[in-house]
Amino acid sequence: MKTVIRYSLLLLSALLVFFSAVPAMRAGTAALPFDDIADSYARDQIIELYNARLIEGVGQRKFAPEADVTRAEFVTMLLRARNLNPVNNALAPFDDVPPSSWEYGWVNAAVDLGWTEGTGPQTFAPGRPISRQEAAAVLARALKQAANPAAVTSLPFKDQAEIAPWAVSPVRSVWAAGLIEGDDQSRFRPSDSLTRQETAVILHRMIQGSGKRAPAVVSPAAISLGWLYNASASDWQNAVRQPVINTLSPRWFFLQAGGVWSNSADSSRVSYARQNGKTIWAMAGNGFNRELTHQILAQSDARATAVRQLADLADRYQLDGINIDFENLLPEDRQLFTRFTQELAVQLHTLGKVLSVCVPPNLEADWSTPFDYAALGAAADYLIVMGYDEHWSGDPEAGSVSSLPWLEGHVKKLASRVPPQKIIAALPLYSRLWSLQPDGAVSRDLTLREQNRIVGDLLQRKEWNSAAGQYVVAYTDSGTPVRIWAEDARSLSLKYRTIRAYGISGFAYWYLGSESPDIWTALDNERNDLSASLGAIRK
Repeated sequence: MKTVIRYSLLLLSALLVFFSAVPAMRAGTAALPFDDIADSYARDQIIELYNARLIEGVGQRKFAPEADVTRAEFVTMLLRARNLNPVNNALAPFDDVPPSSWEYGWVNAAVDLGWTEGTGPQTFAPGRPISRQEAAAVLARALKQAANPAAVTSLPFKDQAEIAPWAVSPVRSVWAAGLIEGDDQSRFRPSDSLTRQETAVILHRMIQGSGKRAPAVVSPAAISLGWLYNASASDWQNAVRQPVINTLSPRWFFLQAGGVWSNSADSSRVSYARQNGKTIWAMAGNGFNRELTHQILAQSDARATAVRQLADLADRYQLDGINIDFENLLPEDRQLFTRFTQELAVQLHTLGKVLSVCVPPNLEADWSTPFDYAALGAAADYLIVMGYDEHWSGDPEAGSVSSLPWLEGHVKKLASRVPPQKIIAALPLYSRLWSLQPDGAVSRDLTLREQNRIVGDLLQRKEWNSAAGQYVVAYTDSGTPVRIWAEDARSLSLKYRTIRAYGISGFAYWYLGSESPDIWTALDNERNDLSASLGAIRK
Protein backbone atom coordinates (compact mmCIF):
# COMPACT_ATOMS: atom_id res chain seq x y z
CA MET A 1 0.00 0.00 0.00
CA LYS A 2 2.82 2.40 0.85
CA THR A 3 4.45 1.57 -2.50
CA VAL A 4 1.23 2.39 -4.40
CA ILE A 5 0.86 5.70 -2.57
CA ARG A 6 4.49 6.56 -3.26
CA TYR A 7 4.17 5.90 -7.02
CA SER A 8 0.89 7.81 -7.13
CA LEU A 9 2.56 10.86 -5.59
CA LEU A 10 5.45 10.63 -8.05
CA LEU A 11 3.01 10.44 -10.99
CA LEU A 12 1.05 13.43 -9.69
CA SER A 13 4.25 15.43 -9.31
CA ALA A 14 5.33 14.60 -12.86
CA LEU A 15 1.95 15.63 -14.24
CA LEU A 16 2.11 18.95 -12.42
CA VAL A 17 5.57 19.64 -13.87
CA PHE A 18 4.36 18.71 -17.37
CA PHE A 19 1.25 20.85 -17.38
CA SER A 20 3.09 23.83 -15.89
CA ALA A 21 5.52 23.61 -18.82
CA VAL A 22 2.84 23.48 -21.53
CA PRO A 23 2.60 27.30 -22.07
CA ALA A 24 6.35 27.57 -22.47
CA MET A 25 6.38 24.55 -24.80
CA ARG A 26 3.66 26.11 -26.93
CA ALA A 27 5.66 29.32 -27.11
CA GLY A 28 8.73 27.45 -28.26
CA THR A 29 10.90 28.84 -25.48
CA ALA A 30 11.17 28.43 -21.73
CA ALA A 31 11.68 32.13 -20.98
CA LEU A 32 9.38 34.47 -22.86
CA PRO A 33 9.61 38.04 -21.55
CA PHE A 34 5.88 38.61 -22.23
CA ASP A 35 2.84 36.38 -21.80
CA ASP A 36 1.03 37.55 -24.95
CA ILE A 37 3.59 37.05 -27.74
CA ALA A 38 3.61 33.26 -28.09
CA ASP A 39 1.41 33.37 -31.19
CA SER A 40 2.82 36.59 -32.65
CA TYR A 41 4.61 36.33 -35.99
CA ALA A 42 7.11 38.81 -34.52
CA ARG A 43 7.80 36.75 -31.40
CA ASP A 44 11.49 36.15 -32.11
CA GLN A 45 12.12 39.75 -33.10
CA ILE A 46 10.32 41.02 -29.99
CA ILE A 47 12.42 38.78 -27.75
CA GLU A 48 15.69 39.84 -29.34
CA LEU A 49 14.83 43.55 -29.26
CA TYR A 50 13.64 43.29 -25.66
CA ASN A 51 16.84 41.54 -24.60
CA ALA A 52 18.78 44.33 -26.30
CA ARG A 53 16.72 46.87 -24.29
CA LEU A 54 15.42 48.51 -27.42
CA ILE A 55 11.72 47.92 -26.78
CA GLU A 56 9.59 47.56 -23.68
CA GLY A 57 6.25 46.09 -22.74
CA VAL A 58 3.09 47.86 -21.65
CA GLY A 59 3.11 46.44 -18.10
CA GLN A 60 2.10 43.24 -16.30
CA ARG A 61 4.22 41.10 -18.66
CA LYS A 62 2.22 42.31 -21.64
CA PHE A 63 3.60 43.48 -24.98
CA ALA A 64 0.26 44.02 -26.73
CA PRO A 65 1.61 42.98 -30.15
CA GLU A 66 -1.55 43.96 -32.04
CA ALA A 67 -1.95 47.34 -30.34
CA ASP A 68 -1.27 50.54 -32.26
CA VAL A 69 2.06 52.35 -31.94
CA THR A 70 1.78 56.05 -31.18
CA ARG A 71 3.81 58.75 -32.88
CA ALA A 72 5.88 59.29 -29.74
CA GLU A 73 6.44 55.56 -29.18
CA PHE A 74 7.63 55.01 -32.75
CA VAL A 75 10.29 57.72 -32.71
CA THR A 76 11.39 56.58 -29.26
CA MET A 77 11.95 53.01 -30.40
CA LEU A 78 13.71 54.19 -33.55
CA LEU A 79 16.06 56.46 -31.58
CA ARG A 80 16.90 53.65 -29.19
CA ALA A 81 17.62 51.35 -32.12
CA ARG A 82 20.03 53.96 -33.48
CA ASN A 83 21.68 54.34 -30.06
CA LEU A 84 20.79 58.04 -29.90
CA ASN A 85 19.74 60.00 -26.84
CA PRO A 86 16.71 62.03 -25.73
CA VAL A 87 17.22 65.81 -25.70
CA ASN A 88 15.69 68.06 -23.05
CA ASN A 89 15.37 71.10 -25.31
CA ALA A 90 15.46 74.38 -23.42
CA LEU A 91 12.81 75.68 -25.85
CA ALA A 92 9.89 73.26 -26.05
CA PRO A 93 8.83 72.66 -29.66
CA PHE A 94 5.20 71.70 -28.96
CA ASP A 95 2.48 72.68 -26.51
CA ASP A 96 1.16 69.11 -26.29
CA VAL A 97 4.55 67.60 -25.36
CA PRO A 98 5.35 69.32 -22.04
CA PRO A 99 8.75 68.91 -20.36
CA SER A 100 7.10 66.81 -17.65
CA SER A 101 5.96 64.14 -20.13
CA TRP A 102 7.89 60.89 -20.60
CA GLU A 103 8.18 61.48 -24.35
CA TYR A 104 9.54 65.04 -24.17
CA GLY A 105 13.20 64.23 -24.73
CA TRP A 106 12.52 61.56 -27.35
CA VAL A 107 10.21 63.71 -29.46
CA ASN A 108 12.68 66.60 -29.24
CA ALA A 109 15.54 64.39 -30.40
CA ALA A 110 13.59 63.19 -33.44
CA VAL A 111 12.56 66.74 -34.33
CA ASP A 112 16.08 68.11 -33.80
CA LEU A 113 17.44 65.41 -36.13
CA GLY A 114 14.90 66.32 -38.79
CA TRP A 115 13.26 62.88 -38.71
CA THR A 116 9.77 64.16 -38.04
CA GLU A 117 7.68 67.28 -37.70
CA GLY A 118 4.61 68.36 -35.81
CA THR A 119 1.01 67.97 -36.88
CA GLY A 120 0.71 71.76 -36.61
CA PRO A 121 2.81 74.78 -35.62
CA GLN A 122 2.45 74.01 -31.90
CA THR A 123 1.29 70.37 -31.81
CA PHE A 124 2.88 66.96 -32.23
CA ALA A 125 -0.03 64.66 -31.26
CA PRO A 126 2.26 62.27 -29.35
CA GLY A 127 -0.51 59.84 -28.42
CA ARG A 128 -2.00 59.53 -31.89
CA PRO A 129 -1.38 56.18 -33.62
CA ILE A 130 1.19 56.48 -36.37
CA SER A 131 0.07 55.36 -39.80
CA ARG A 132 2.14 53.08 -41.99
CA GLN A 133 2.87 55.86 -44.46
CA GLU A 134 3.85 58.26 -41.66
CA ALA A 135 6.20 55.61 -40.30
CA ALA A 136 7.71 55.17 -43.77
CA ALA A 137 8.40 58.91 -43.94
CA VAL A 138 10.14 58.92 -40.55
CA LEU A 139 12.20 55.86 -41.47
CA ALA A 140 13.28 57.29 -44.80
CA ARG A 141 14.51 60.48 -43.14
CA ALA A 142 16.21 58.65 -40.29
CA LEU A 143 18.07 56.28 -42.59
CA LYS A 144 18.88 58.96 -45.18
CA GLN A 145 16.99 56.89 -47.74
CA ALA A 146 16.24 58.50 -51.07
CA ALA A 147 14.20 56.75 -53.72
CA ASN A 148 15.98 56.02 -56.99
CA PRO A 149 13.34 56.56 -59.69
CA ALA A 150 15.43 54.62 -62.20
CA ALA A 151 15.61 51.59 -59.91
CA VAL A 152 12.06 51.66 -58.53
CA THR A 153 9.55 52.99 -61.03
CA SER A 154 6.41 51.60 -59.39
CA LEU A 155 5.17 49.87 -56.27
CA PRO A 156 3.66 46.37 -56.25
CA PHE A 157 0.66 47.34 -54.13
CA LYS A 158 -2.95 47.16 -55.27
CA ASP A 159 -3.76 50.19 -53.13
CA GLN A 160 -0.79 52.35 -54.09
CA ALA A 161 -3.19 55.02 -55.37
CA GLU A 162 -4.26 55.51 -51.75
CA ILE A 163 -0.76 56.53 -50.67
CA ALA A 164 -0.62 60.27 -50.00
CA PRO A 165 1.52 62.22 -52.50
CA TRP A 166 3.95 63.32 -49.77
CA ALA A 167 4.46 59.66 -48.76
CA VAL A 168 5.04 58.08 -52.19
CA SER A 169 8.80 58.67 -52.25
CA PRO A 170 9.51 57.49 -48.68
CA VAL A 171 7.24 54.44 -49.09
CA ARG A 172 9.13 53.57 -52.27
CA SER A 173 12.44 54.01 -50.43
CA VAL A 174 11.72 51.86 -47.40
CA TRP A 175 10.01 49.19 -49.50
CA ALA A 176 13.04 49.02 -51.82
CA ALA A 177 15.24 48.74 -48.73
CA GLY A 178 13.21 45.76 -47.51
CA LEU A 179 12.07 47.47 -44.31
CA ILE A 180 8.30 47.67 -44.82
CA GLU A 181 6.31 45.25 -46.96
CA GLY A 182 2.69 44.83 -47.94
CA ASP A 183 0.25 42.25 -46.61
CA ASP A 184 -0.57 38.86 -48.11
CA GLN A 185 -3.11 40.52 -50.38
CA SER A 186 -0.50 42.85 -51.92
CA ARG A 187 -1.83 45.91 -50.11
CA PHE A 188 0.27 48.51 -48.35
CA ARG A 189 -2.60 49.90 -46.24
CA PRO A 190 -1.01 53.37 -45.98
CA SER A 191 -3.60 54.86 -43.62
CA ASP A 192 -3.74 51.88 -41.27
CA SER A 193 -2.08 52.26 -37.91
CA LEU A 194 1.25 50.55 -37.44
CA THR A 195 1.09 47.82 -34.78
CA ARG A 196 3.65 47.06 -32.13
CA GLN A 197 4.55 43.73 -33.69
CA GLU A 198 4.95 45.32 -37.13
CA THR A 199 7.27 47.86 -35.55
CA ALA A 200 9.36 45.11 -33.98
CA VAL A 201 9.84 43.47 -37.37
CA ILE A 202 10.78 46.78 -39.01
CA LEU A 203 13.32 47.68 -36.32
CA HIS A 204 14.82 44.20 -36.41
CA ARG A 205 15.25 44.33 -40.18
CA MET A 206 16.80 47.77 -39.92
CA ILE A 207 19.29 46.74 -37.24
CA GLN A 208 20.22 43.50 -38.94
CA GLY A 209 20.82 45.39 -42.16
CA SER A 210 18.39 43.41 -44.30
CA GLY A 211 17.41 45.03 -47.56
CA LYS A 212 19.39 47.57 -49.54
CA ARG A 213 20.20 50.27 -47.06
CA ALA A 214 21.75 53.29 -48.75
CA PRO A 215 25.31 53.94 -47.55
CA ALA A 216 26.05 57.22 -45.81
CA VAL A 217 27.74 59.58 -48.25
CA VAL A 218 28.94 62.08 -45.65
CA SER A 219 31.05 61.10 -42.66
CA PRO A 220 30.72 62.98 -39.37
CA ALA A 221 32.86 66.08 -39.14
CA ALA A 222 36.05 65.35 -37.20
CA ILE A 223 36.95 68.71 -35.64
CA SER A 224 34.79 70.17 -32.90
CA LEU A 225 36.42 73.36 -31.60
CA GLY A 226 35.28 75.53 -28.75
CA TRP A 227 36.62 79.01 -28.05
CA LEU A 228 37.07 80.09 -24.44
CA TYR A 229 36.49 83.73 -23.58
CA ASN A 230 37.85 85.03 -20.25
CA ALA A 231 37.64 81.48 -18.96
CA SER A 232 38.02 80.82 -15.24
CA ALA A 233 39.55 77.62 -13.87
CA SER A 234 36.09 76.07 -13.53
CA ASP A 235 35.20 77.18 -17.08
CA TRP A 236 38.32 75.42 -18.33
CA GLN A 237 37.48 72.23 -16.44
CA ASN A 238 33.94 72.24 -17.79
CA ALA A 239 35.23 72.72 -21.33
CA VAL A 240 37.69 69.86 -20.97
CA ARG A 241 34.96 67.59 -19.63
CA GLN A 242 32.62 68.35 -22.54
CA PRO A 243 32.72 65.19 -24.69
CA VAL A 244 31.45 66.83 -27.89
CA ILE A 245 34.37 69.30 -27.95
CA ASN A 246 37.72 67.79 -28.93
CA THR A 247 39.68 71.00 -29.62
CA LEU A 248 39.99 74.00 -27.29
CA SER A 249 40.98 77.50 -28.37
CA PRO A 250 41.71 79.81 -25.43
CA ARG A 251 42.31 83.53 -26.15
CA TRP A 252 45.88 83.62 -24.90
CA PHE A 253 47.98 85.78 -27.25
CA PHE A 254 47.46 89.34 -28.50
CA LEU A 255 49.63 91.34 -30.86
CA GLN A 256 51.67 94.16 -29.32
CA ALA A 257 53.98 96.88 -30.64
CA GLY A 258 57.10 95.58 -32.34
CA GLY A 259 55.54 92.22 -33.19
CA VAL A 260 55.66 90.79 -29.67
CA TRP A 261 52.69 89.05 -28.09
CA SER A 262 50.93 89.41 -24.76
CA ASN A 263 50.91 86.02 -23.08
CA SER A 264 48.16 84.53 -20.88
CA ALA A 265 49.01 80.88 -21.51
CA ASP A 266 48.81 78.42 -18.62
CA SER A 267 50.93 75.26 -18.72
CA SER A 268 48.82 73.52 -16.06
CA ARG A 269 45.69 73.99 -18.16
CA VAL A 270 47.44 72.61 -21.22
CA SER A 271 48.55 69.54 -19.23
CA TYR A 272 45.05 68.99 -17.84
CA ALA A 273 43.51 69.21 -21.30
CA ARG A 274 46.07 66.83 -22.80
CA GLN A 275 45.52 64.31 -20.02
CA ASN A 276 41.86 64.30 -21.01
CA GLY A 277 42.52 63.83 -24.71
CA LYS A 278 41.89 67.40 -25.87
CA THR A 279 43.75 69.26 -28.61
CA ILE A 280 44.80 72.90 -27.99
CA TRP A 281 44.83 75.54 -30.73
CA ALA A 282 45.47 78.77 -28.83
CA MET A 283 43.96 81.90 -30.33
CA ALA A 284 46.26 84.74 -31.38
CA GLY A 285 44.40 87.99 -32.09
CA ASN A 286 45.05 91.56 -33.09
CA GLY A 287 42.49 93.10 -30.74
CA PHE A 288 40.73 94.79 -33.70
CA ASN A 289 43.60 97.30 -33.82
CA ARG A 290 44.02 97.96 -37.55
CA GLU A 291 46.71 100.63 -37.26
CA LEU A 292 48.98 98.51 -35.06
CA THR A 293 48.35 95.47 -37.24
CA HIS A 294 49.27 97.42 -40.37
CA GLN A 295 52.52 98.67 -38.82
CA ILE A 296 53.62 95.15 -37.92
CA LEU A 297 52.55 93.51 -41.18
CA ALA A 298 54.19 96.23 -43.28
CA GLN A 299 57.57 96.09 -41.48
CA SER A 300 59.44 92.93 -42.39
CA ASP A 301 61.43 92.90 -39.13
CA ALA A 302 58.34 93.30 -36.93
CA ARG A 303 56.44 90.72 -38.98
CA ALA A 304 59.31 88.27 -38.67
CA THR A 305 59.39 88.87 -34.91
CA ALA A 306 55.65 88.20 -34.65
CA VAL A 307 55.97 84.97 -36.63
CA ARG A 308 59.03 83.72 -34.71
CA GLN A 309 57.68 84.55 -31.25
CA LEU A 310 54.28 82.99 -31.94
CA ALA A 311 55.91 79.78 -33.15
CA ASP A 312 58.13 79.80 -30.04
CA LEU A 313 55.06 80.19 -27.80
CA ALA A 314 53.36 77.25 -29.50
CA ASP A 315 56.48 75.16 -28.96
CA ARG A 316 57.09 76.29 -25.37
CA TYR A 317 53.57 75.42 -24.18
CA GLN A 318 53.35 72.25 -26.28
CA LEU A 319 50.32 73.52 -28.13
CA ASP A 320 48.90 71.53 -31.02
CA GLY A 321 48.28 74.60 -33.11
CA ILE A 322 47.54 78.31 -33.41
CA ASN A 323 44.26 79.95 -34.38
CA ILE A 324 44.76 83.39 -35.97
CA ASP A 325 41.92 85.86 -35.41
CA PHE A 326 42.84 89.15 -37.09
CA GLU A 327 39.84 91.40 -37.60
CA ASN A 328 39.20 94.98 -38.74
CA LEU A 329 42.11 94.87 -41.18
CA LEU A 330 42.85 97.58 -43.73
CA PRO A 331 42.00 96.64 -47.34
CA GLU A 332 45.56 97.48 -48.42
CA ASP A 333 46.87 94.81 -46.01
CA ARG A 334 45.50 91.96 -48.15
CA GLN A 335 48.86 90.81 -49.53
CA LEU A 336 50.68 91.55 -46.28
CA PHE A 337 48.28 89.42 -44.23
CA THR A 338 48.61 86.61 -46.77
CA ARG A 339 52.41 86.83 -46.48
CA PHE A 340 52.23 86.77 -42.68
CA THR A 341 50.02 83.65 -42.85
CA GLN A 342 52.37 81.92 -45.28
CA GLU A 343 55.43 82.66 -43.16
CA LEU A 344 53.70 81.54 -39.96
CA ALA A 345 52.52 78.33 -41.64
CA VAL A 346 56.09 77.43 -42.56
CA GLN A 347 57.28 77.94 -38.99
CA LEU A 348 54.41 76.01 -37.39
CA HIS A 349 54.56 73.16 -39.87
CA THR A 350 58.27 72.77 -39.18
CA LEU A 351 57.28 72.19 -35.54
CA GLY A 352 54.50 69.80 -36.53
CA LYS A 353 51.74 72.20 -35.49
CA VAL A 354 48.46 73.24 -37.10
CA LEU A 355 47.55 76.71 -38.36
CA SER A 356 43.90 77.78 -38.61
CA VAL A 357 42.77 81.26 -39.69
CA CYS A 358 39.43 82.90 -38.93
CA VAL A 359 37.82 84.55 -41.97
CA PRO A 360 34.65 86.63 -42.43
CA PRO A 361 31.66 84.79 -43.92
CA ASN A 362 30.70 87.23 -46.67
CA LEU A 363 33.32 86.97 -49.39
CA GLU A 364 31.99 90.02 -51.25
CA ALA A 365 31.65 92.48 -48.35
CA ASP A 366 34.03 95.41 -47.81
CA TRP A 367 35.42 93.92 -44.59
CA SER A 368 36.36 90.77 -46.52
CA THR A 369 38.68 92.62 -48.92
CA PRO A 370 41.81 92.07 -46.77
CA PHE A 371 41.31 88.28 -46.97
CA ASP A 372 42.58 86.41 -50.02
CA TYR A 373 40.57 83.28 -49.32
CA ALA A 374 42.23 81.05 -51.90
CA ALA A 375 45.77 82.05 -50.90
CA LEU A 376 45.01 81.77 -47.18
CA GLY A 377 43.45 78.36 -47.74
CA ALA A 378 46.54 77.20 -49.60
CA ALA A 379 48.85 78.29 -46.76
CA ALA A 380 46.85 77.40 -43.65
CA ASP A 381 45.60 73.97 -42.63
CA TYR A 382 42.09 75.29 -42.00
CA LEU A 383 39.98 78.38 -42.57
CA ILE A 384 37.37 78.93 -39.88
CA VAL A 385 34.46 80.80 -41.45
CA MET A 386 32.75 82.85 -38.75
CA GLY A 387 29.12 82.03 -39.43
CA TYR A 388 27.51 84.80 -37.46
CA ASP A 389 26.56 88.47 -37.31
CA GLU A 390 24.34 88.43 -40.35
CA HIS A 391 22.66 91.19 -38.32
CA TRP A 392 25.34 92.67 -36.10
CA SER A 393 25.35 94.60 -32.86
CA GLY A 394 24.42 98.14 -33.81
CA ASP A 395 22.62 97.10 -36.99
CA PRO A 396 19.59 99.40 -37.38
CA GLU A 397 17.69 96.49 -38.95
CA ALA A 398 16.63 93.65 -36.65
CA GLY A 399 17.25 90.10 -37.73
CA SER A 400 18.97 86.80 -37.16
CA VAL A 401 22.56 86.47 -36.03
CA SER A 402 22.87 83.49 -38.36
CA SER A 403 19.92 82.35 -40.44
CA LEU A 404 20.34 79.04 -42.23
CA PRO A 405 20.14 80.34 -45.84
CA TRP A 406 22.66 83.08 -45.06
CA LEU A 407 25.11 80.66 -43.44
CA GLU A 408 24.74 77.99 -46.10
CA GLY A 409 25.17 80.48 -48.93
CA HIS A 410 28.48 81.74 -47.58
CA VAL A 411 29.87 78.27 -46.81
CA LYS A 412 28.93 77.19 -50.32
CA LYS A 413 30.79 80.15 -51.83
CA LEU A 414 33.86 79.50 -49.70
CA ALA A 415 33.82 75.81 -50.68
CA SER A 416 34.07 76.91 -54.33
CA ARG A 417 37.39 78.66 -53.60
CA VAL A 418 38.88 76.48 -50.87
CA PRO A 419 38.80 72.67 -50.61
CA PRO A 420 35.90 71.76 -48.26
CA GLN A 421 38.21 69.61 -46.15
CA LYS A 422 40.04 72.81 -45.20
CA ILE A 423 36.88 74.54 -43.95
CA ILE A 424 35.59 74.69 -40.37
CA ALA A 425 32.21 76.39 -39.87
CA ALA A 426 31.83 78.47 -36.72
CA LEU A 427 28.35 78.55 -35.15
CA PRO A 428 27.01 81.07 -32.62
CA LEU A 429 26.18 80.14 -29.04
CA TYR A 430 24.43 83.47 -28.61
CA SER A 431 21.54 85.50 -29.99
CA ARG A 432 20.34 89.11 -29.74
CA LEU A 433 17.35 90.80 -28.20
CA TRP A 434 16.05 93.49 -30.55
CA SER A 435 13.95 96.44 -29.38
CA LEU A 436 12.17 97.91 -32.39
CA GLN A 437 12.46 101.64 -31.75
CA PRO A 438 10.84 104.23 -34.06
CA ASP A 439 14.24 105.38 -35.34
CA GLY A 440 15.69 101.89 -35.76
CA ALA A 441 16.38 98.68 -33.92
CA VAL A 442 18.47 98.58 -30.75
CA SER A 443 20.03 95.27 -29.71
CA ARG A 444 21.90 93.61 -26.91
CA ASP A 445 23.72 90.28 -26.95
CA LEU A 446 22.27 87.29 -25.13
CA THR A 447 23.98 84.10 -24.11
CA LEU A 448 21.76 81.11 -24.77
CA ARG A 449 21.19 80.77 -21.04
CA GLU A 450 19.97 84.38 -20.87
CA GLN A 451 17.84 83.90 -23.97
CA ASN A 452 16.19 80.80 -22.52
CA ARG A 453 15.43 82.55 -19.23
CA ILE A 454 13.73 85.42 -21.04
CA VAL A 455 11.62 83.14 -23.19
CA GLY A 456 10.81 80.84 -20.28
CA ASP A 457 10.07 83.53 -17.68
CA LEU A 458 7.75 85.45 -19.98
CA LEU A 459 6.11 82.33 -21.39
CA GLN A 460 6.24 83.95 -24.79
CA ARG A 461 4.70 82.33 -27.84
CA LYS A 462 7.42 81.43 -30.27
CA GLU A 463 7.07 80.29 -33.85
CA TRP A 464 9.39 78.08 -35.84
CA ASN A 465 10.48 80.01 -38.91
CA SER A 466 11.32 77.35 -41.47
CA ALA A 467 12.87 79.90 -43.82
CA ALA A 468 15.37 81.09 -41.19
CA GLY A 469 15.71 77.66 -39.59
CA GLN A 470 15.08 78.92 -36.05
CA TYR A 471 12.42 80.10 -33.61
CA VAL A 472 11.36 83.74 -33.69
CA VAL A 473 10.09 85.07 -30.37
CA ALA A 474 7.90 88.17 -30.40
CA TYR A 475 6.51 90.18 -27.48
CA THR A 476 6.05 93.74 -26.26
CA ASP A 477 7.99 95.37 -23.42
CA SER A 478 6.50 98.64 -22.11
CA GLY A 479 4.86 99.23 -25.45
CA THR A 480 8.01 98.52 -27.47
CA PRO A 481 7.99 95.51 -29.84
CA VAL A 482 10.77 93.02 -29.06
CA ARG A 483 12.11 90.23 -31.26
CA ILE A 484 14.56 87.38 -30.65
CA TRP A 485 15.81 85.08 -33.40
CA ALA A 486 16.67 82.25 -31.04
CA GLU A 487 19.46 79.71 -31.28
CA ASP A 488 18.75 76.39 -29.60
CA ALA A 489 19.21 72.64 -29.93
CA ARG A 490 16.88 72.51 -32.94
CA SER A 491 18.37 75.41 -34.91
CA LEU A 492 21.98 74.40 -34.25
CA SER A 493 21.24 70.79 -35.19
CA LEU A 494 19.79 71.98 -38.49
CA LYS A 495 22.83 74.14 -39.19
CA TYR A 496 25.16 71.27 -38.35
CA ARG A 497 23.27 68.79 -40.53
CA THR A 498 22.98 71.15 -43.50
CA ILE A 499 26.54 72.45 -43.51
CA ARG A 500 28.10 69.05 -42.84
CA ALA A 501 26.74 67.92 -46.21
CA TYR A 502 29.35 70.11 -47.92
CA GLY A 503 32.09 67.77 -46.68
CA ILE A 504 33.75 70.27 -44.36
CA SER A 505 36.20 69.16 -41.69
CA GLY A 506 34.38 70.39 -38.62
CA PHE A 507 32.63 73.02 -36.56
CA ALA A 508 33.65 75.69 -34.06
CA TYR A 509 31.51 77.35 -31.38
CA TRP A 510 31.64 80.90 -30.02
CA TYR A 511 31.89 80.65 -27.13
CA LEU A 512 32.02 77.85 -24.52
CA GLY A 513 30.08 78.67 -21.37
CA SER A 514 27.39 80.71 -23.09
CA GLU A 515 25.39 77.68 -24.22
CA SER A 516 22.64 75.67 -22.56
CA PRO A 517 23.51 72.00 -21.93
CA ASP A 518 20.80 70.55 -24.19
CA ILE A 519 22.58 71.67 -27.35
CA TRP A 520 25.48 69.28 -26.70
CA THR A 521 23.18 66.27 -26.50
CA ALA A 522 21.50 67.36 -29.73
CA LEU A 523 24.81 67.95 -31.51
CA ASP A 524 26.17 64.66 -30.23
CA ASN A 525 23.13 62.96 -31.80
CA GLU A 526 23.89 64.74 -35.08
CA ARG A 527 27.52 63.70 -34.91
CA ASN A 528 26.62 60.07 -34.21
CA ASP A 529 23.61 59.85 -36.51
CA LEU A 530 25.51 58.90 -39.64
CA SER A 531 27.95 56.68 -37.78
CA ALA A 532 25.32 54.86 -35.69
CA SER A 533 25.94 51.14 -35.97
CA LEU A 534 23.21 49.29 -37.81
CA GLY A 535 25.12 46.06 -38.17
CA ALA A 536 23.93 44.25 -35.05
CA ILE A 537 21.74 44.66 -32.02
CA ARG A 538 23.49 46.27 -29.08
CA LYS A 539 24.55 43.78 -26.44
